[in-house]
Amino acid sequence: MDRQLMPDAMTFKGRTGWPEEETIQLGHDAVPPTASPPRGRLLFVSHDASRTGAPVALLNILRWLRANDPREMRVILRSAGPLEPKFRELAETIVVTDPRSATDLLQEVSLIYSNTGTNGLFLRELEAESIPIITHIHEMPLILESFGRENLEEVIRQTRHYVACSEPVFESLQSHYRIPPGMISLVHEGISFEAVLKGASEMPEEQVRQMNRLDQDTMVIAACGVADWRKGPDLFIQLAAWLRDHARTRRKFVLLWIGLLPGDERGRILLHDVRQLGISGLVRFIGEQENPYPCLKLCDVFCLCSREDPFPLVMLEAAALGKPTICFARSGGAAGLCARGAGFAIPYLNIEAMGRQLLELMDDDELRQKTGANAARLVREEFDISVVSPRIARLIDRFRQDPPPILKPVPPPTFGDRVRGFGKTLAGVLTRR
Repeated sequence: MDRQLMPDAMTFKGRTGWPEEETIQLGHDAVPPTASPPRGRLLFVSHDASRTGAPVALLNILRWLRANDPREMRVILRSAGPLEPKFRELAETIVVTDPRSATDLLQEVSLIYSNTGTNGLFLRELEAESIPIITHIHEMPLILESFGRENLEEVIRQTRHYVACSEPVFESLQSHYRIPPGMISLVHEGISFEAVLKGASEMPEEQVRQMNRLDQDTMVIAACGVADWRKGPDLFIQLAAWLRDHARTRRKFVLLWIGLLPGDERGRILLHDVRQLGISGLVRFIGEQENPYPCLKLCDVFCLCSREDPFPLVMLEAAALGKPTICFARSGGAAGLCARGAGFAIPYLNIEAMGRQLLELMDDDELRQKTGANAARLVREEFDISVVSPRIARLIDRFRQDPPPILKPVPPPTFGDRVRGFGKTLAGVLTRR
């Protein structure tokens, strides 16, 4: 994107209505306390209800708000998906494909929480100009810019405050789009630690192994997500081929991809590569799972081959289950978690280096278990939704405002009203004479 086309950073000062020093204090994760919140409902806007990071993250927030800080909430989904029933359990939920027909949904709304940086054009059509908007950015520049310059300009024009899900997102908002740091709060993605453990316990390991045709002594290297270019399934396949060629004397292993394999040319190319490399028995795409946690619990190492991934929830979920993560440096927020002892960050796209690190983890049970235990501790203490969501709630209360009163329509005058009005007028004329 041509930065010259983006508004200058100075134009954002004052949009919050705060003095500059107060704005700076709100940078990163400092969220000031607020007095009693304004009235009115909160409107959350999600781009869809798919089993992907941003909708799942929003569900986590809504679930915490409903249980701990109840408020009147409404959700707009721009398109339906498998998680739609989950949204309906937590709040009034409407699927809106034409925003111009849904402006009545803005009545009595005190704040809009836009759960993605891709909603700019949608909110413009919804005509939400008078309502404060918080935009939660779960995307890095590659994805943000794929939705077009016009959408980005709308997001920047509309947004009162941003929530960045990781340090790389926080930094990219400043460096790519000139957003002042005082307009951004760094709030990492969060998961329900207990819900992950509960989900993982719903199926015995033996049954998971049988379903996936895995021997008891087979090590599992797992990846998860929609198998598109950004998530690096092609790199996962190359990694499998490298491991095949360099781990022949070690114990048996398999690489398991949990998540949707596209049914179009993208998926066909991936399966073609698997066949051509002769690793059909080594790499398995097991599809989208309603409950992926038993498979994650089964794995020994979580492998993140993403080229760009802001702060993947599935990494936190695998960590909660005591699994070390291996990822590429400079690909997003995962490297920061790994640097704290939760895994290992490998030079960007270096398949051989990733393979060698995996071989070390496969051979060293103590290293693998120690790293996994540290990952679980970090998630429990710092990335549980009970830690993350209260800060989101305080941000919401800081920016929401009383909605304008709804004016009651004045009924048309009745025949009697007209007669009485005519009589008063006539009396006034006679009096003046």
